[in-house]
Parts: sequence; structure tokens; C-alpha cells
Amino acid sequence: MRNLRTKTLRRAGDAAVRRRFFYKNMGNKRRELQQLFHTWRKFHESCHLDAAKFVSDGFVGEEADYENSETKVLLLLKDPNDSGNILKECDFDLCQLWRFPERVPEYSNRNVERTCGTWADCIQRTGCGEVADYKRSKDNFRQALLRSAVINVKKTAGLQTVDSKLLRAHARRDQEFILREIGILDPNVVVCGGIFEDVANPIFQGFRPIGKSKLCFLRNGAIWIDHQHPRLGSRWSYKVLLANYLDARCGQVAGDCTQT
Repeated sequence: MRNLRTKTLRRAGDAAVRRRFFYKNMGNKRRELQQLFHTWRKFHESCHLDAAKFVSDGFVGEEADYENSETKVLLLLKDPNDSGNILKECDFDLCQLWRFPERVPEYSNRNVERTCGTWADCIQRTGCGEVADYKRSKDNFRQALLRSAVINVKKTAGLQTVDSKLLRAHARRDQEFILREIGILDPNVVVCGGIFEDVANPIFQGFRPIGKSKLCFLRNGAIWIDHQHPRLGSRWSYKVLLANYLDARCGQVAGDCTQT
């Protein structure tokens, strides 16, 4: 019992130190995100939701690393998976979990994190004129992930699956907050992980098709790619993402945009 209490206190102390360092060194946009999340939590309280379990996201690594990327990649996902009940160990901050997974030994959902980093590396390399390679991107997923940003449409944790109808309800209710978060991050490319058709397109709207694949769109100057859920990540999904991104860039350069 004493060992468990000591371990709990140590974790609480470590979390407090991380928070103090984090707030002292955060950039302007990260401060904007923290203010947004504070207002968002208050809104959830007014909707009788458990605001204490609101899961924040945004810049995975340092704000400057994301901002200095030639291609700023945003991963737009469904909801944070908390099947192991481990998000409380990182103060319900998904990015903290992704930055320091080794601090939470119980964390086992790393396949999603690894796939997201591999996809981000694919876009980042291609965006700066390099040749994307699956093996190299897979080996470099951690560095690429730390130069990226992530948003979950549903800010409360789920388990293995989430119903599309429920997800749309969350997106519709929180629409202004989600769009504000996307606006703060101001990405060049948004990779939609299995949510474009059911959520992003009908709720956010304003998309213009680009390229020939029918899976890429422009919205407020950013390329949005309708892609699969990262849990289904594979070499094939990497190649499809690469092909769609190249198609979108060709369409963008050629001005090949059609009105919806």
C-alpha cells in the first residue's frame, strides 16, 4: 500500500513539474489553444458533460517545430481511445501521452500513434520535395509526429469504436470550437482518419474537390484528404495517402478545382 501511495504521489509531483515547465515555455498559439480548451470545458459543463475528462490535443511536440515545418500536417481523428484507462496518467492530454508514452507503461494503443506518425512523415517529406518511402517513414514516425498536430472531433474518451451518429452529434454541438482549433493550428494538409464522409463534410462544409481521386478537397487554402482510420494503417494505406496527396498537389498547381 505504501509503495502504491508513493508511486501515486511521485506521478502527481512529476505531472505538476511538467505543467509548470509547459506553461512557462509555451508559444502564443499554444496559449490560444489552452484558452480555447478552458472555454470548451466550461461549455461541456453547461451541457452536463464530465468536463474533468475532457481530452485536450493540438501540437504533438513543440509549437515551433510544427510552425517551422514546410508542410504543416494535422491529423483529424474520431476520439481518444482510453480502453486502458490511462489518460488520467497524462492529465487527459493526448499530446502529452504521445510525447512521453514511456511514462505510462500501461499505454498499449501505440499502433494508432505509429501510423499517424508514418502518415505525417509521408506528407512532410513529399511536401519538401523528397521521395517518400514507407520503411523510412515508419522508422521516422516519432520525429514526424512531433512536428505534427492532432485533433479529436469527440473530446471525451471512448473505447474501441464510436457510433457515427454519436460522433456527428458531438461534431455538430462542438462545431465552432473545432473550427476555431483548426484555425489556430492553420494546417497546410488535414488527413481525415475515417471521418470525412460521415462527419467533416456534412458538418464543416465548404469543401471544393481537387484532383482526380475524388478523395481530396480544398477548404480555406488547406488540402483535406479523405483517408481511413489509422488503426487500419498498412503499407497499402501509406501508398494510397501518398498517391492522393500527389494528386491533390497536381490539381492545386493546375488550378483543377471544381465547384461542388
